[in-house]
Amino acid sequence: SCLVRQAEVAVEHYNETEHGAGWDRWHTCGLCIQKFHGPVNKALGWGCWKTYVGRPVNEWVHGKATIRLGVSLRGSGLPQEALQVFEAGLETVRFNAPRHVVPARGLVATFRSNMANCLVSLDRADEALQIRREVRAQFLELYGEADAETLRTAHCLLGSLIDLGRRDEAQRLALETIAVAKRVLGYEHVLTLNLVCALGDILICEDRQTVWDLDRADAAYMLALESMRRVLGTEHPITRECERKRARIQSALARVPVEERLRENERQTAMGIRPPADSTDATDSDDWTDATDSGDATDAGDDTDAGDATDAG
Repeated sequence: SCLVRQAEVAVEHYNETEHGAGWDRWHTCGLCIQKFHGPVNKALGWGCWKTYVGRPVNEWVHGKATIRLGVSLRGSGLPQEALQVFEAGLETVRFNAPRHVVPARGLVATFRSNMANCLVSLDRADEALQIRREVRAQFLELYGEADAETLRTAHCLLGSLIDLGRRDEAQRLALETIAVAKRVLGYEHVLTLNLVCALGDILICEDRQTVWDLDRADAAYMLALESMRRVLGTEHPITRECERKRARIQSALARVPVEERLRENERQTAMGIRPPADSTDATDSDDWTDATDSGDATDAGDDTDAGDATDAG
């Protein structure tokens, strides 16, 4: 297709000049700069694989094409098939690439990160958590906390922490990662918005959620949605998922008597915890941290894993 040929040309151009989009064209639209999804994503995954499968297995494009195929399969609702692709690709890289070389180590970590994403889809959350902890540590060592792929590993780790109800650890990690993402990527980058949305997930991932938790979760979803609609559009799967989450929260809040909400706000204010901001001013870094970091910490969930299947490169 035209998109496959555009991606091939982009990679060739980058290899010759070290300028241009390069590999990104296999997973990101050149016009709207958003990741492909749905049937287009699946078609490009297979197109990428067919383009580079004949290359020597020790070339970086072979490994990345394998990852591209696996990501597209998982995105199409085929996690078991995707896991098999990632496992085979990982063994190939481990057998052929020198383990002390940073790009090879990064590729191994990326394969493992995507394997964890598949395990989540297959309800093997404990295994996924362990892998995601190890992968995040590897990316921190190789690339530092300000690298975009390192930030994605934190986003995936948040998903596992939410799934397993580890709210305290998740909230600490989310706030730390959002601060870095806003500084490095900007507030309206998709990953930053997903991290803000994950804060809402954190607050409702346990049965012990309070009215205050619901209010703060609603504020997190609202802030993320304002930018998602502008950046991604109203029909994008990530935007629509965040809208569904906020609708559920607002439905729960609607069943809470107004007097109870007021009492809870007064109690929290008396404790020195500022209530959620009602305006976009809360997107300011310091204000947002203050508005979400209460003493009653909790954990985060795996809608975050959606879309941010760590696609190498």
